[in-house]
Amino acid sequence: MANIKDKKPIVTIAIPTYNRSSYLIKAIESALQQTYIEIEVIISNNASIDNTIEELAKFNDNRLVIINHKEKINMDENWNACLGIAKGDYFMLLSDDDYLESTAIETFLEHFYSDDIGIVYCQTKIVDESNNTIAFSKTAPLIEPSIEMLLNFLNWKREVYPCSLMFRTTDLKKLGGYNGSKYSLALDTAAWVEIAIKRGKVAYVNRVLSNYRIHNLNIGSQTKIEEWEYGLSSLILMCQEILEKEFSKLQVDDVVKYGKKYKKRLIVSSLTSLVRKGVSRKQVLSLYFKHRSSFIGMTGMYLLLISIMKLCMPHKLFYTIKKIASSARV
Repeated sequence: MANIKDKKPIVTIAIPTYNRSSYLIKAIESALQQTYIEIEVIISNNASIDNTIEELAKFNDNRLVIINHKEKINMDENWNACLGIAKGDYFMLLSDDDYLESTAIETFLEHFYSDDIGIVYCQTKIVDESNNTIAFSKTAPLIEPSIEMLLNFLNWKREVYPCSLMFRTTDLKKLGGYNGSKYSLALDTAAWVEIAIKRGKVAYVNRVLSNYRIHNLNIGSQTKIEEWEYGLSSLILMCQEILEKEFSKLQVDDVVKYGKKYKKRLIVSSLTSLVRKGVSRKQVLSLYFKHRSSFIGMTGMYLLLISIMKLCMPHKLFYTIKKIASSARV
């Protein structure tokens, strides 16, 4: 394990990894090349069987801390291994296939204006395997009450990626770290949501400071749909319990309502992504049928209808019909 410099770091950048050496190098380089230098970069290698160890050995930077697990552990345990030895006052989780812009850490720190700012997040560029731009995340108000941001997030109007946000290390440790057994694949969302609610506000940076990569290995699968459903149900219940202490019943009911809609939309997104992974349309349609109970209600039926139309129709015809329908509503 590399030694870090004697001076205590202000920011911990945690990079848990497993068998992604080809992407990992860029993630590490983007962390070490930050304009803000008072950082530590913790790599938790989850018993990778590719050439990760050999690639890590090429780095010579005393801000780099490497954990090599001898046996594979759960994802949340790998994330919490980073948190457990984190020395920074602030914490960022950078996935091994994502990467930062050089001024990211410096800019994030500038936006912790006051103690009631729970998280700072930024606009994110979505890229493919070759770093080509696919899209940009939605923009948001520079300062927003946490309850409003949460409602907008659940209503698909805010986008937050692990690589796009920072919070105080002590806040995450007070939660007991990332809880995979309770929140499954929604464990990172559950962490920042609870931190944001308890602090009161969130800050947004209207600049691209992080890059989130989409590739075949991180596209959702059938198994993950069940995990997402379980995790999001626990997340909504957690929000309800916390908000009931400080907010009106109407606001709490809105969170529950939008939370259910968010879960439906996420299932649609996960199932649609399977086509990009090479799963046949017939198989995806069978999965829609399997998860049909998730689409009860007007919103669910609308999403189901639109999704099946998009899946079965030629793209040009689908978007023409959608445009006509939108014009009719106006």
